[in-house]
Amino acid sequence: AYDYYPVLNLHDPNKYEIPQKPEFMTLYFDEENKVGHPKKIWCKGEGKNGLLHGSWVQNYSKTLPWIVGFFNKGKRTGQWKEYYQGTNKLCRTENWRNNKLNGLRKRFNKEGKIIEEILFKDGAAILKTNYDLFKKLKFVRKPLDSNTVWTDIYTLGGSQICSGLETIDNPGNLMWFQNIELTAL
Repeated sequence: AYDYYPVLNLHDPNKYEIPQKPEFMTLYFDEENKVGHPKKIWCKGEGKNGLLHGSWVQNYSKTLPWIVGFFNKGKRTGQWKEYYQGTNKLCRTENWRNNKLNGLRKRFNKEGKIIEEILFKDGAAILKTNYDLFKKLKFVRKPLDSNTVWTDIYTLGGSQICSGLETIDNPGNLMWFQNIELTAL
């Protein structure tokens, strides 16, 4: 989830390649030739009186989606999807309720295989699972504090290999799940 948006994103030379702050708007890729055709929509936030209510869409191009989600009375809700830039391949899905992450956030590699799941409850990460597809291992981590997690390691077939405490190097004081493996586009 994007929490910070630079102020001048809409006017940046590479504005089509950076996440835009969801707002009540309809913007087109080709402003001088806009005809209201849905394939020309770059960003669209539904709502009224400046309050987002309905879908939020930021497309990467006239034919490719990038970020798709929903708002209910100005708050993120339901499932949001993000695609790898310049493709129609799903990068991640996440579930929101009342403007907080709730349920599973899933991240996929470019081949469509799941590589990460984080379980959220009311905005707090309570369990993270990473899949190492090359080594055929699954790492299940539960936070104990900002620097320590309990880790269980399994084969992809489900056999447990080991478990124990794992210390996370956290010099930037990030939330525990962000410093294990940063999600990136």
